[in-house]
Amino acid sequence: MESEMFGQPSLKAITLALREIEAASGGAAASAPRAQLRKVIDLLDNSDASTVQELVAKLASAKKQTPKKKPAKPINTDLVSRYFDRLQAARNAPQDFERTVNDLFADKSARLAHEIRQIANKFTGGSGSYKTKQLARDAIERKYHGRWVADQYRLKAS
Repeated sequence: MESEMFGQPSLKAITLALREIEAASGGAAASAPRAQLRKVIDLLDNSDASTVQELVAKLASAKKQTPKKKPAKPINTDLVSRYFDRLQAARNAPQDFERTVNDLFADKSARLAHEIRQIANKFTGGSGSYKTKQLARDAIERKYHGRWVADQYRLKAS
């Protein structure tokens, strides 16, 4: 009724009303709604618009800024070569192999989508798309175990 008599309320009046609602809604159960109210109040406080129409026009004219993605870091080929060579060198030494695998998966600079996947594929001779580090590790260990068993049979046969 008041808005019919005096026109639309100002943003200041809306902000004051929202502050009263925020203060009245207490307790942990209301924390999410209070946070949303706080965001609206902050938007209105930081706006230089004085009427609802001005605010709507400014929001409509504001272009959405799309976040720019950082370009992906290139594959660290030195890291791939270093770990692949260590895995190959540990062919007949299970303790060295286990140490190398543990080092590889503890290395923070080895990323699954890049280096680890490439090392696993190079070592296994496959072209797997491993979704987790554990799947890549399992593939490397299975291939090593298969090669180690085959080498043991060859040694017995000679």
